[in-house]
Amino acid sequence: MTATKGFQAMSVDVLVESESDVERIIDWVAQFEQINAYGSWDDGKKFGRVTFCAESVEQYQRLVDYVASWDGEHGQRHDRLASPAMTKR
Repeated sequence: MTATKGFQAMSVDVLVESESDVERIIDWVAQFEQINAYGSWDDGKKFGRVTFCAESVEQYQRLVDYVASWDGEHGQRHDRLASPAMTKR
C-alpha cells in the first residue's frame, strides 16, 4: 500500500440479505475493532451493502476474517464478501 498525496485505505464490502443485518454486522465487527463503517439497504432490490474501511493491511485481514465468521440473521456463515477495493480518502 503506497500513499500518494493522501491516505490509501482498503475497504471491505459485504452484501447482506436482510435490512436488520446491516446494523448487525457493523455491531459484530465493532466488538473487535474500532472501525469506520457505513451501510445501506435497497428496498427495491432487497439487499444491502456494508463497507468497512481498514487503515492497515493487518486490519484489513482481520476484517475479512471477522466478516467470514459472522453468522447472519439466518444463522449461516457469511461468505458474501464483495470484491475488496482500494479507495483514496
